[in-house]
Amino acid sequence: MKNWQWSLLLFAIMFTIMRTTDMPFIVFLFVFAPLFLIIMTYASFMYSFRDSIALERVPAKGCESRVASLEKEADDVRTLGFTKTDAFYIKSIPDSITYVLKHESLPVYMHLYNFGSKKAHIFMTFFEGGVELTTGASVSGGMIPRPDKKLTQVFEGLPYDRLFDEHLKGVSFIKGKGRKEWNAPYDFIKKEFRKRYLEVGEHVRSFSFWPVRLVVWTITQRGKVHRRSIEEQHKMGMVKCL
Repeated sequence: MKNWQWSLLLFAIMFTIMRTTDMPFIVFLFVFAPLFLIIMTYASFMYSFRDSIALERVPAKGCESRVASLEKEADDVRTLGFTKTDAFYIKSIPDSITYVLKHESLPVYMHLYNFGSKKAHIFMTFFEGGVELTTGASVSGGMIPRPDKKLTQVFEGLPYDRLFDEHLKGVSFIKGKGRKEWNAPYDFIKKEFRKRYLEVGEHVRSFSFWPVRLVVWTITQRGKVHRRSIEEQHKMGMVKCL
């Protein structure tokens, strides 16, 4: 479901309830509205991380502008040594188109995401023992807690080249801790993408009162906790697997 469709649905439900009940405004504002937000957050999360989620072919119609934007981004990062490997579409809230790129000589992947109204990009390197390092430029990328070995660092607003440099610094630090890089073949990456995606959802649901926490994490921009290098996170005791 597209972001605007979900927003329109929420507005329609809220408007209908306001028109058909005599609920006092104070009750609506401080009781019903927060409860409704938590319920809809639960519903959207469960839909986005449902077991039947699949990596689909990018639709030929309706996504032309988004594809054009992603193609331009993919072309922009060619100078960094990245080449497009694949593209797929996920029916989530919001729905997303993902471009996967691989560095020509380094064991580094890059993901370009287009969510319609928002875009994001990350660099990713895999290590032996199931450790992963993700480097992004948006705090929203770290909003949802990740399993222990799924390491995330955020450098807000950095352009591609500087973000890539920061990612390589993080890779060097992890290698210095005795973890060897794994040049994972793309067939494995694609096969495991859905599994790893669902693992994130399962990890979030392991927290007590997780729908309430999701609302709080979103409002407080929890991803800011990762707005520091992996080395700094390690010194602070945030990283346990190295």
